Amino acid sequence: MDKTIEQLIAALDENQYQADILNEYFAGRSSQSDRGFMDVWSKTHSLKDALNGLGCDDEMTDVLLKQGISPISVSIVTENPFWKAVPKNEKRIGKWLFGKRRYQAGELFLCDETTCDENGIERNPLGFFESPVEVPVIYQNGRPWMSLIPHEIATMKNAIDAATGRVLTYGLGLGYFAVMASLKDNVQSVDIVERDRNAIELFQKYIRPLFPTAKKIRIIQMDALRHFSGLRDGQYDFAFVDVWHNGDDGWMPYVKFVQSAKRLASLHLEYWIERTILAYLRRAATIVLAEVADGAQPNDFSVAANNEEKLINALYAVLRENGFKTDLSDEVLRKYSEILKI
Repeated sequence: MDKTIEQLIAALDENQYQADILNEYFAGRSSQSDRGFMDVWSKTHSLKDALNGLGCDDEMTDVLLKQGISPISVSIVTENPFWKAVPKNEKRIGKWLFGKRRYQAGELFLCDETTCDENGIERNPLGFFESPVEVPVIYQNGRPWMSLIPHEIATMKNAIDAATGRVLTYGLGLGYFAVMASLKDNVQSVDIVERDRNAIELFQKYIRPLFPTAKKIRIIQMDALRHFSGLRDGQYDFAFVDVWHNGDDGWMPYVKFVQSAKRLASLHLEYWIERTILAYLRRAATIVLAEVADGAQPNDFSVAANNEEKLINALYAVLRENGFKTDLSDEVLRKYSEILKI
């Protein structure tokens, strides 16, 4: 449904405001504040009172509550077959480290991907464990790349459930998707496309052999988009793309995959955190519409110094071709992704 420019700008401002508050919270949290949260929660089961126990002011408390906060049992991790099997001590090969990360009771974390309501307001669901738990993590150059937390489990569940037949996945990470898909009786094989030799070696040596369906899993060392461009329709039944860390760095490869996928009519294809990426595209499209409404001209969208500006310029061209319509639903943004020139 089309919205007014004013409604889109109001949603953009609200989303940025909430993002700033969330960033402020996560930058300032500590194990001491986690304990304060749990001390209150265990007595009152009031999220508002528990957030005050964290030291949050009314403004931050309001934003956090709007996201939706849920207590989560550690069993979602500890009863997961992947968690049960993987090594409990550190393994390192090159720049990749397989290790652990301890989550404290009461420590808030993102537990699902971004959603967007009918008014364009984003929500980032939050959760916390009621008891401490250690989760496996894969680090690249010291940066966490993937960990087995509710967010990862939730955002891969639909793809794992849908996987069938000959399965292909782009991006290795912990190997969680590939392993979980291979454990399904209706999955014949799982091919993983990963370009990093050390990441492959770490998985092949320390993780893959621990599972009874290891023979189903094969790794192809190649750049993901290069491999995808050579894919034949009918070669696989299902594919899952997970070669990005978040929406900010994911929009460009997402667009490239979407455009290349148009020739693969029979392939069931899913993208990790697609709604989060579409939310990022929606914010960028709103900026374009706001600038046009404020009098921006075509030459204002002709030069790009970075990828963000490339996206703005590409969206301007698509929005202009479509009469600067203000319908920025997921369905419309997916269609725009098919024709963006980046």
